[in-house]
Amino acid sequence: MCFEPLGTSFTLFDGQSIYLRRPADRLTSIEVVHWPNGVAVWVPHPGDDFAIVDSEGNELDRLQPAQVSIPAKHP
Repeated sequence: MCFEPLGTSFTLFDGQSIYLRRPADRLTSIEVVHWPNGVAVWVPHPGDDFAIVDSEGNELDRLQPAQVSIPAKHP
């Protein structure tokens, strides 16, 4: 199972489940794409308040945009 657009992925075995925890006002849309042996969940604007949790509510990861640093150009 993967969460896009960041590519965070998990391998689940029979009987396992994970969930996306987020504030309702932060998620205006969600897209779920599935194929044999896979599922992709697309969220529009991942952020610190989007957490992946297991079936017991333990946080596994957060969907955070990558921090990219672009060096300043020098004349």
